[in-house]
Amino acid sequence: MKSDSHSRRIAHCTRLFHQGFVSRGLRVGTGNGRANAEDPGIIDQMIKKHPVEDWTHDTWPVGERPNPGNMRGVVKETEPLTGVGPRGLNAGPIKQLFTAHLSGQGAEAADKSAELGQTYFSCEMPTWLRRALNGGLLTPLVKKPAPEGETPDARPTNARDIDVSICLKTIQRKANYAARAALEPQQLGVAVSGGCEIKVVGAKLKIEQAIKEGTKFVLVYLDLKNTHNEYHRAGTQKALDDLSQENGDLKPLAQAHRADCGHPGDVYMRSSTSPTGFRKICQSTSGGPQGSHLTNIAFPALINKAVKDTEAKFEGVEIRCIQDDADILGPPDLIFGTDGALNFLLSELAKCNLAPNKSKFQLYATSGDAAVGALEWLPRPFHITNDELRESVEKLDTDATTAAAAKRATSAHRTLADAAAAQSKTAATDARNAVPEEHRSYGVTTCGAALGDKAYVAAFLDAQADHLCNDIDLPPAGAILKVTNDLAEESAHCASVALYYSLQCRVEYLLGTHLPSEIRTLADRVDAALQKAYSRCFGVDLLKPEGTWQNQQDPTFHRDLMGLKAKDGGMGYRNTARRALFVNSMASAIPQMMGGDGKQPLWASLGNILGADSFQGDNTKTCWQTFFNSGSAWGAEFESEIKRLKALRIDALAAADRNVDPPSHEIYDQPDNCFGLRTDKFHRRQGQRQVRFHGPANLNLQVFSANLGINLNLT
Repeated sequence: MKSDSHSRRIAHCTRLFHQGFVSRGLRVGTGNGRANAEDPGIIDQMIKKHPVEDWTHDTWPVGERPNPGNMRGVVKETEPLTGVGPRGLNAGPIKQLFTAHLSGQGAEAADKSAELGQTYFSCEMPTWLRRALNGGLLTPLVKKPAPEGETPDARPTNARDIDVSICLKTIQRKANYAARAALEPQQLGVAVSGGCEIKVVGAKLKIEQAIKEGTKFVLVYLDLKNTHNEYHRAGTQKALDDLSQENGDLKPLAQAHRADCGHPGDVYMRSSTSPTGFRKICQSTSGGPQGSHLTNIAFPALINKAVKDTEAKFEGVEIRCIQDDADILGPPDLIFGTDGALNFLLSELAKCNLAPNKSKFQLYATSGDAAVGALEWLPRPFHITNDELRESVEKLDTDATTAAAAKRATSAHRTLADAAAAQSKTAATDARNAVPEEHRSYGVTTCGAALGDKAYVAAFLDAQADHLCNDIDLPPAGAILKVTNDLAEESAHCASVALYYSLQCRVEYLLGTHLPSEIRTLADRVDAALQKAYSRCFGVDLLKPEGTWQNQQDPTFHRDLMGLKAKDGGMGYRNTARRALFVNSMASAIPQMMGGDGKQPLWASLGNILGADSFQGDNTKTCWQTFFNSGSAWGAEFESEIKRLKALRIDALAAADRNVDPPSHEIYDQPDNCFGLRTDKFHRRQGQRQVRFHGPANLNLQVFSANLGINLNLT
């Protein structure tokens, strides 16, 4: 097998770009590569990540054949480079069956392929044959580079053969919305648009409300060990069967899980010494098979009873999940204690073979009194606000990390290395625990966003800015400039494509889950990093407002031109500070939180802030007003952002001398208190209809439109 290296991954990345596979190329180029599949240490890791569960049957009763439904559409969307399983069946031949113009027996091939899937998932096919078809080819991917000579920690990625995975994906898609109805409102990770944003914003609103009212309130972020690989398949099957009794649309899903997971699945890795090129390393008997499209519904179905029973038993306690990423929120007297909601939830999850990873739990409490009853082992993260003290503690943390790495690398004098590592860890822990309360700013990080005290959130966003925007020579190098520089060495074209499709978008989630007042510095740093990155690609700073050469008649022309969409002759650059992502996020999340038009609210307890009936009937005409009047900082900044966007449009129209009789616009003519409601894909949809303008003023107006992702409709 070819050895992996950074330069080889970058070269592979650019080849994928030229073939049109940008996302796949970026995953290759920005990842840490593959671990050596023939390293005994890696093989042992992969075996340990497949624990054994005794739940197999020689035969299952034959069930109903699943309806192939939109299999043709699923096949068409499948990438040609989708991973190949141990049988070597790739996507190309299957795509041809459904997309080529075939006649005679060839025309029947697609139907025969679908029928084969039906016999597999109905259990008409014998177990031994299903087992032969559903093996997986495992590739170990490095989580974090290890020092030379060490075995890195790797995660398993398992490719199924395309014929089985296409059928699974078709069944999963058909069941998505029925599964959502069964799992909501606690589970936001199944068919919920913007589920992460809802989870984060909802938690922040609950915390803000508790602080405003002076009530004790806590949020505990849960972390479970190896969840998707270790949960009970038998318990999952029962959960799916129970849900399918309540909703017949879930019966094909339950049957598919029985057919695909009711027997051991063989797991292979590549081998240069095996005649077949593969080595069987273990069997998959617990958890969701790696690469199975069923897992992201099967796991939430398994924990559904545990989270719903917890909420029912402890009124006032709420749980919100994105798959296994779960938060439990409520009064501390209900959550803590031997008989509290947290212990009850953990005991119920233990019945599903799910164990807590206690060191990665996080607690946020609205006050010191609220945290008094917390379990001793429950970590309560904080940012150290005193610069000198923070530097001292961070140095001890670094020393502890270095000592731990040295311990792993040392074979001789292992006892001394272990003792040194333990001593460094103790010193770092003691120093952190000794930080005075006045220098602590508490918070937690959940779903990639920060919530808690202001200084904690600010520190988190500063760290994210460093991660994205640092110069190449500053450790750690920022992703924007590092990826651009790596790719530009091979191809400036590929680097500019990465900027357009990925790097300028990486901040979007943070902009939608934090207040605009919190992300201004981050947005400015991203724009500065993007300016340097584009300059690296083109060899000239086209975003420089002073112009690209001396005495340029219109110095801002190239900067403005860069902001046009690519199809209109620009480069698709989007100025981060001017974008409307916060409005987009709120306009999508709030209606789902409150429900309406027969849809269940995803966070009904926020009704006094957001307006429980704001999206019922004629109330939609003033749907944001309750939120604006609530006294919430989130409501105030939402209203302020809407006014800012409208002001930007007015200024652009004035610059083009079109403000006397401004053209109508389907969104911008809406009142503030219903602005953007039910405008799906706010940025993309409003940027579809572009018109060509002539003259500097019109160019500036068009650039404004492209930057915000809206259509000013000036024809």
